[in-house]
Amino acid sequence: GATDDRGRAVIFSDASRQDRNKYSRESMIRAVWYLLHAVLFSSESAQRHGVICVSDPSRAQFSQIDTKLAKLLIPSVLGAIPLRISAYHICNAPSYASMVWAVVKHFISARLRKRVFYHAGPKILKQLAAYGLESNMVPTCLGGTAEINHSEWMLDQMANGL
Repeated sequence: GATDDRGRAVIFSDASRQDRNKYSRESMIRAVWYLLHAVLFSSESAQRHGVICVSDPSRAQFSQIDTKLAKLLIPSVLGAIPLRISAYHICNAPSYASMVWAVVKHFISARLRKRVFYHAGPKILKQLAAYGLESNMVPTCLGGTAEINHSEWMLDQMANGL
């Protein structure tokens, strides 16, 4: 996977891909745990320097934003997995994101809250670059050049025994 110039792994999320008719909350939590462990086991630099999360909720419907999932997921991960979240960049958040953030922020530490950044508008790439995320680490849906292919990533993980 991609890493920035400090060796931090980059994880991308897109809430519009969540389908509660296909996946239970427990299934989603298992998937996140798998992802985080895969990053830890496949990237020694991520073990040392942490990860940067980039999220694009712009295409997500309000019904796809699951605050109950966040309430279950965040406490189950924080402090349980030795992975440092260096930054969480939320790009082009819809207007209802402030309501979601009002709930989620109560489940994370003040230190992590300071690492959450919102970006919007035509200069997202420039804004992300200011945090060390060059266009080759930013997905094409946000104007970058990184192609996201979940199926290929999963095949790579299985080939590596993860």
